[in-house]
This record gives sequence, structure tokens and C-alpha cells, in this order.
Amino acid sequence: MSLSEATTCQRCVLTTAVPKVTLDEQGVCNICREYDENREVYDTYFKTEDDLAELFRQTHNPDGDYDVLLMYSGGKDSTYVLNRLIDMGQRVLAVTFDNDYVPKGCFENIQGVCSDAGVDSLIVKLDRATMDRVFASSLRTDSEVCTGCFRALTARGTEVAIEKNIPIVMTGLSRGQIFDTKVHQFLSAGKTDIEEIDRWLKVFRRRYHEQKDEIAELINDQAASDLEAFDRTHFIDFFRYCPATKVDIIELIKERNPSWRKPENVGGCSSNCMINDVGIKVFTETKGYHNYAVPAAWDIRFGHEPREEVLAELEVELDEKRVNGILTQLQIKYEAKDALA
Repeated sequence: MSLSEATTCQRCVLTTAVPKVTLDEQGVCNICREYDENREVYDTYFKTEDDLAELFRQTHNPDGDYDVLLMYSGGKDSTYVLNRLIDMGQRVLAVTFDNDYVPKGCFENIQGVCSDAGVDSLIVKLDRATMDRVFASSLRTDSEVCTGCFRALTARGTEVAIEKNIPIVMTGLSRGQIFDTKVHQFLSAGKTDIEEIDRWLKVFRRRYHEQKDEIAELINDQAASDLEAFDRTHFIDFFRYCPATKVDIIELIKERNPSWRKPENVGGCSSNCMINDVGIKVFTETKGYHNYAVPAAWDIRFGHEPREEVLAELEVELDEKRVNGILTQLQIKYEAKDALA
């Protein structure tokens, strides 16, 4: 059964398979109703480009080589961010984490975009064997591949920023991703002081990189080894300050980077990673819903992307042969819904 045929909210893409999600008589989920009731408060977390410009003024170091370290995946969102940072007069170091499942076409995009923009590009990576162990650990723990990869890329990015004395590490997470992974937990619990939320997020970020778990050992996470330097570094999500829609992003890339192309073998929900579909398969079949559904639902509520387009992305068929080949390589035996439980 497809997502659109399942018991799905008529306004977003959440199904009743998502824990604690229910539909009312109009077929609208409780999370959409929650947003309706708290829209004014929830929207206050997001700021303006003027706020971001002020942050740039406050952190500018004329003696440094760079103002911003952008975690640049080569995908459409981070390509948009790179262009906008140049527009805002920032000296950018584009750092790409190669998880060894980045297609050749993505590197071609990175080289072309950075060359055209006159931006320095740095590729950092771990060897394939280590990353396969990271992905296998993520699949067993979280039923997806992104958690381990994100830990690795943020660790490497932070380490580079501290080494090169770059005051800001920036991501291209969407508003839905930002809200789902960081903010909703506070606001839904009645904690509405935005400055307090930011303080807690800083504490959580520090604890995140101080954890001595399996993935920390595999990637040798040293991001918080110098706590004074770590605390001086600002971790900024560009789309917290910019309300660009998916249409805005695509139009700017067509205008500025006409040679940019979505690589092959990256599936429907990624424009830079060949292992992403593995996480989608395992999560969907172990949890009963798509792992992009919750953040994508917030993107719909925030007006980033129409519901119909999100549904279409979530229903793109996976290349089962390629996905199962990668699972075999990761030595993950995946046969049934509860295989990874």
C-alpha cells in the first residue's frame, strides 16, 4: 500500500503508523492541529536574514581567512546556501564529508560550483571499512544511516573550524529538519523562551560530541576535545534565517549553476548520497512509515514544499537490487520487519 493510500493526514504526509499520530473527523492529524493552535509561538523560533547579517557582523574576524565553514554536501539545499552566503559577502570554506557513497556526479557538482564561486573546497573522509561499520551501527541502533553519518560530518567540520579559527559552522538543514530534530520537543512541552532553547541546544550539542559510544570511537570524534574552542564556535542552520521554498532553491541553482545536475543512483529523497535509500528501506519496513515523513510534514506546514510533491518524493520506488547489495556489503542480514529489532 502506498503512503497516499494509507491512513494519511489530508494536510501533511503523516500516517497513523507514526507514534502518537491520530486523525480527526476531517482527516487532519493532531500535529497539524497542534501547529494551528500554536503557530504564532512556533514560528517565533525562525529569524530573518537581517538577524543572520547581524550575527555575521558580530563574529567577523578580519584576521581570519574565512567567515563561515559550510558543510557542503553538493546537494541542492547546500548549493543554494553557498550561493546565498557569497551574496551576503561571506568568505566561505566549503567542507564536504565524503562518506564513500557520494557519486561521481556530486563531486563534479562540487568542483563546478566552488570553482565558479571562487570558493575554497575541502574534502574530508573516513575509509570505506570504517564508514561501513558506522552505517551498520546506525542501522542497528536507529534503523537508518543518517545518524552516524551526521555525527561524522559534524565532528570533522567542527574540528576543521576550530583548527582554522572559523567562527561559524553552517548547515543546510531544512526548516522541517531543524524543527523536528531540535525545536519541537521544547515548544510542545511549553518551553517557549527562544534564548533558553538555544542555550539548551548548545548544551546538547556539546554532550553529543562528548559521548563515548561506538560511533564516537569509530570516527574518533574530537570536536569537543577543546571545550573552550568548541564553545566559541557558532553552529548555525541557514534556513532558520531564510524562508526559501524548494522552488526558490531550484530557480536560483538554475540561474547560478546551470551545469549542476542531480546525480544518478541517489533515490528520490537525496541529491548527493547513494546509501540514503538503504536507510529509507530499513526504517520504513521496521517502523512502518517513511523516515522523511515527520520532517517533511513540518516543511509542508512551513510552506517550503507542496504536499503533493512531498508525497511523490516519499513514494519513489527504491532500487531494491542496489539497496540489498549495500546491505550485504554492510553485513546486515535484513529479511523481516523485526530483523533489526
